[in-house]
Formats: sequence, C-alpha cells, structure tokens
Amino acid sequence: MIKHGIFRQQLDFMVSKGATIRYAKTLFLDCKISFPNHNADQTITFIETITKSIIKKRKVNQGTTQTNLKLIKNELLNNQKEHKFIYQEPTTKDLQTSGRFRYWSLF
Repeated sequence: MIKHGIFRQQLDFMVSKGATIRYAKTLFLDCKISFPNHNADQTITFIETITKSIIKKRKVNQGTTQTNLKLIKNELLNNQKEHKFIYQEPTTKDLQTSGRFRYWSLF
C-alpha cells in the first residue's frame, strides 16, 4: 500500500519542495490508506493475515536470535579451555612443512 501512487502523492504534498520522500520522517503516518472497492472484505482479510504472519515470524526470529546470543555468551564465559592462545607469525619453514607454501628454486 505504501508503494501505491495515491499514497506517494499524499506524501509528496506533505514534504517540502526540493526534499525527497526519505526526509518525510513520520509524515507517512498522516497519509490516508486507500482500499479497493472490489472485494474489499477479502482484501482486508488478506492484508490482516499477511500482517499477522509477518508479526509471528518476527517474534520467532527474535526468540531464536536471543537463544543464539545466550548460547554464544555461555560458550564464551563458561566453556573456555585452560590453554591460552598466542598468535605467532609462521616461519617459512613452518609453511613448507605444512604444505601450504612450496619453494621452487629459480636456478
């Protein structure tokens, strides 16, 4: 509905000249929403169903995100090993022995 031409015209009239619609902030809340005359009840029911399903999916995603964040936090706080990791630059010999770097003689 926000992409409909009538909605955009209303918003254009509310936003000052020279500004883009992006600077309308919350003026879109004052716009009237047009509903179709044909099958209005079915259209409203359809839109309600879509909106409810979007809200449910966002709640599920939010719950999943919170669960994942708790698991990560628990892993970081409680599941650390005694060994401290210290990064060291590998030497060329280390790279050659691991097979990641091959040295070919130019001669």
